[in-house]
Amino acid sequence: IYAPDMGQEGDKTFPLNAASGSSENSTMQIVFPARALDIYEIIDSRYLTALDKMTVLGQNDAEPQWYGHSYVETQSGNEGRTVPAAVVFAKSGQRLKLLMSTSLFGVKYLLTNAPDEFLKNPVKPEDVTLDLLEEAQGQGYLVDDGLILNPSYQGTRDMWVVDDVRLKQLARFGVE
Repeated sequence: IYAPDMGQEGDKTFPLNAASGSSENSTMQIVFPARALDIYEIIDSRYLTALDKMTVLGQNDAEPQWYGHSYVETQSGNEGRTVPAAVVFAKSGQRLKLLMSTSLFGVKYLLTNAPDEFLKNPVKPEDVTLDLLEEAQGQGYLVDDGLILNPSYQGTRDMWVVDDVRLKQLARFGVE
């Protein structure tokens, strides 16, 4: 499949949304060969609203060079039918981290794919290093997997791991 490029060489250079007004408009749409990563149940469980803001990051916590996404924006303020799903596009082999929120509140889903070992064997404050903190921030989800299962649980797990390591880093320096 080919997806619209929302990265630096796509939407940032040749905007996808073009102003209309003349009898004939011509726009250039940059696309790239992509794989799709589906996310279902994108609902804020506290306020029961659909998450409608998305930030896509690469494995290095920066915006990927080529990426795209499709979801219904500004639906969190609507009542009734919403679309609790999103699709993110990236090149095959790429890992993505996703931050999702509503227009009213902060980040609700922090999808980073943090390692399970931090849940099973929590680190001690004296063991926290910058390398360990970076590892706790996850490597991202492989776009070739095609689906993030249970995103509400995954987001909670990823946020728990990052918060736990950060709090233990602060405790290491006497901040509690």
